[in-house]
Amino acid sequence: MPTRPSPLAVLEAAYDLEATDRTWLQGVAEQLAGAVLPKARDVFGVRFDVGRTPRQPWEPPFVLRRGGSALEAVSTFLPVDSPERVARTFGGPNGWRGLEELTRGDAQWERGAERFRRQGHGELVVVNCSDATGRGLALFGTFDGSVPAVSRPRVSRLAAHVAAAHRLRAALVAAQPKQPEAVLTPDGRLLDAQGEARGGTARQALQRHAQRVDRARSRKGRSVDPLDVWTALVEGRWSLVDRFERDGRRFLVALENAPDLRVRAPLAPKARAVLGLVVKGHSTKLIAYELGLTEAGVAWHIKQLVRYFSVSSRRALLTALRPFARVEPSP
Repeated sequence: MPTRPSPLAVLEAAYDLEATDRTWLQGVAEQLAGAVLPKARDVFGVRFDVGRTPRQPWEPPFVLRRGGSALEAVSTFLPVDSPERVARTFGGPNGWRGLEELTRGDAQWERGAERFRRQGHGELVVVNCSDATGRGLALFGTFDGSVPAVSRPRVSRLAAHVAAAHRLRAALVAAQPKQPEAVLTPDGRLLDAQGEARGGTARQALQRHAQRVDRARSRKGRSVDPLDVWTALVEGRWSLVDRFERDGRRFLVALENAPDLRVRAPLAPKARAVLGLVVKGHSTKLIAYELGLTEAGVAWHIKQLVRYFSVSSRRALLTALRPFARVEPSP
């Protein structure tokens, strides 16, 4: 029986910058599907950019596992045919959502879900992996009978990594080369730092993160859940990825990878990043993980945002700033 991919395998596939774009997309989707949808009958993936609406915001779906005609049934019974449904499907919270959660409140979709089930397609799960700009990857899986129990927080953390890696690769594919702002050895020794990475707090954060990644990858770290120590970003700004020299030596380089948001307000970069994830409906804990900040730091930013937008609470902030109403993807 094939071994179920580990979370570490998903992370390694996500941050592989050497693979071609198509190879990367297929590889990370297969690893993610194996880790979170191992018992699904059908699995297909879609890459999307919500900001492209009203143009079609997704690329042609690609099939990872086919046990029936679910791909055709989903497009028939649950048409994503309006900006609202695009945002509902791809622009909502990251992680795991079932068919009932996806369709609740949309009468046409609720009827479509019933027809989907009656025709024997079972249950549907969507695993959304997008950042605050509305770009990312989603996996759709169908199940015969009931859907297996899953740790949703763990799926959301995996989704955070896939979204961050997708954003980084998109910049590279778009011919926007990124110069490392820091270079470290795998054990966390800082060899070079430029720009914001030269600050004392940033240097320490990068060193700690490099050590945690090294621990997660080591044999000694097999008892450690990599999702507990390897956050999606460092200090809301950097992704740490491998770089190999010609002699085979491996280094970790810090590449700037903050969400590229245009916000109709003069906010600092971290505040913009927090705002985008609040608008997606993410919890303080998940936002802290996605950005590599402390929960207290995220809570402070949210408090400042509530004050800045003159609303009474976080809930009011979320209501006032519906997904992609004021937070827009860059072109």
